[in-house]
Parts: sequence; C-alpha cells; structure tokens
Amino acid sequence: MYQEAKALLKQGIWVVCGDEKTSIQARQLAETPRPAQTGQSLLVSPRYQRQGALQLFAGLSVADGYKYGQTFLRKRFVDFQAFLLETIIPEAL
Repeated sequence: MYQEAKALLKQGIWVVCGDEKTSIQARQLAETPRPAQTGQSLLVSPRYQRQGALQLFAGLSVADGYKYGQTFLRKRFVDFQAFLLETIIPEAL
C-alpha cells in the first residue's frame, strides 16, 4: 500500500501512517551550567527537574510526506480518537 500511495491518492484514497510517542518529558536543568575554564570544558550537572510529560500522536501522509501531530496530557483512546477527528479527518475532506 505504501508503494502505491501516490497512485491511490489520485484515485481519492489517502494513505496515512499513524503512530504515537508516549511520555515526552520536558526537563529543566537543576543548576546553571558552569562556564569553561582553562583546560576544562563546560560543566553541566546531570540533575534536572521534570516539568511534566506529553503524549504525541502523529500521522504521515505517505503520498506527499506531510506530517500531522497533536499532543495530549494523557494517552487514552479518546485522545487518539480526538486526534483523528480534529486533525486527520478534516485533512481528508
């Protein structure tokens, strides 16, 4: 189906590949990086503060390479359904 996506699009059939990426974490460094000194590189602490997590739902239009995406706070079926109804289906019309 992917190999024939362009021909299918000409027939009015849109091939979309959908996927999810869960728990994308926004992180902030706990300490400001210390400047580099003579003979030493920049020192960055490995500690960070979590700022929450997001769930990304994405779609790729196989024929033309357009990407669609929407983030949600939770990963539930209703969120995926909302992504389809609000983002993907309007593009198909």
